[in-house]
Amino acid sequence: MPPLTSSDIEDAVTIVAQMGPEPFVQAMEAESDFDIVIGGRAYDPSPYIAFCLFQALRQSHASHIPLTAQQEGGFLHMGKIMECGALCATPKSATAMATIYKDGSFDIKPLAPEARCTPSSVAAHTLYEKSRPDILPGPGGDLNLTHSTYEQLSDQRTVRVYGATFQSSRSVDLPYTVKLEAAKTVGYRAIFMGGIRDPILISQISDFQAGVRKYIASQHQSLPKGEYWKLGFHVYGANGIMGTLEPGGAAYNPREIFLVGEALASNQKLARSIANTAKTAFVHGSYPGQRATGGNFAWGIAGSSDIEMGPCAEFCIYHLIPLKVGEEGARKLADGEGAVGEKLADSPLFTWKTTSIGKGDGPLQLIVTVPSVEISPPAKTKPGVISSYPSTLNLTNPTRLTDVAPIIRSKNSGPYEITLDVVFSSSSMYNLIKESSLLTPSMVARLYHIKEEDIIWCGFYDQAMAWKCTIPRYREEVGNGVAGNERGVRRVVPNGGFMETDVHASQQYAGLLSLELGSEVREKIIQIGKEE
Repeated sequence: MPPLTSSDIEDAVTIVAQMGPEPFVQAMEAESDFDIVIGGRAYDPSPYIAFCLFQALRQSHASHIPLTAQQEGGFLHMGKIMECGALCATPKSATAMATIYKDGSFDIKPLAPEARCTPSSVAAHTLYEKSRPDILPGPGGDLNLTHSTYEQLSDQRTVRVYGATFQSSRSVDLPYTVKLEAAKTVGYRAIFMGGIRDPILISQISDFQAGVRKYIASQHQSLPKGEYWKLGFHVYGANGIMGTLEPGGAAYNPREIFLVGEALASNQKLARSIANTAKTAFVHGSYPGQRATGGNFAWGIAGSSDIEMGPCAEFCIYHLIPLKVGEEGARKLADGEGAVGEKLADSPLFTWKTTSIGKGDGPLQLIVTVPSVEISPPAKTKPGVISSYPSTLNLTNPTRLTDVAPIIRSKNSGPYEITLDVVFSSSSMYNLIKESSLLTPSMVARLYHIKEEDIIWCGFYDQAMAWKCTIPRYREEVGNGVAGNERGVRRVVPNGGFMETDVHASQQYAGLLSLELGSEVREKIIQIGKEE
């Protein structure tokens, strides 16, 4: 992330902090007859962790036994899974149920009857939206999954998980931190859309775009002081989704492209003027070798030829703030006190209030009991193909990574990072790829046109039989068409904002699909296929 500046703070519309579980726990302990807890911005697993802590602390208070790192780690690990519903199942579905035990272990089961959890599918979820799979930082400390274990239960739909631990920051002389988040308005947007089928124009589309920017600059030379504009183009069919990370060759020319022109300006009127002028330039502009003089741009959407998109937001704060002891908690608002309340010195950062709704005879009592069970050690899993994955692999004549890996995906890991996951369906296949030189930092650097030293994390995770790599989210800075600024400099940017191509980064894996295996790896894969 870029360093935090005073202007980032001043320009932020609203700044929020990701609450840890402590404010929830303190509110529940103080209002133990609660029915519903409605929380503001929080670390996603916090409500799940808090409810487990609330129940466990009630029992530990009676026995005066403190919670262990294994208990807290298990609660947090469960929360990381449950906040995504049954995404950890195969096929993925909407809802799941977790059963929590005193020692921090838990069972996870999907509620859709056609879905099931497997050790691999649950372990693979550890990679989802994370920069790395083994150490997961959060409010107040780290979740350590280095020794996590996943056991298939007898119903073949439920997985028992244990082995996670939580290390608090303060136990290693570091402060408790929470993450601050905020966005600012960087301008207003307008777009226009249409298609190009002429191969002569497609072959020189970058130069044509630069000419359009120069034309617009000539038409908007005398702007009032403080006004500004930018113009970028999404070229779908070429590199519209991956942008500068596109693994395809620069010389590739598609048969047709769908183009979205995106204008950003200091006000909505100017943004629309830029988009409208650009649309006209695309329709009637000339270019070397032109044959068609009737128009260059095809569009079939009735109504306005340019569309106002309103304010454009961009992340400006995504930073940690250290807290003093006690500031991570919450206090109850006094009668008549505002929704936030005054922050007193060394007092909790967060607040709560209670509200009674309805005219019933009284609140319902929710009684939760935590069963006491003995956890048996898991039976050793036999190597082999996990049948829960779709049978779409090609082990008889494999040539590409997509032939041997059932899951190849990408996702955002916070606003500034893109993470790539490859999951294998058998231990023999996983070990073969792990021991080969196929999935390496140098391969990622070549494929995504980045420097190897810029890779954030890259490695294998045995529990999930998976490989993960996390890279910065790059985008080329778009200029305003003045001389020397036709093409911008590539920089790390947050997701969303001007010229975003893939907010969730869910389509950035495409280059991995066609990654060639190599003859030596192919021969070993064919042999594995015969054995399995």
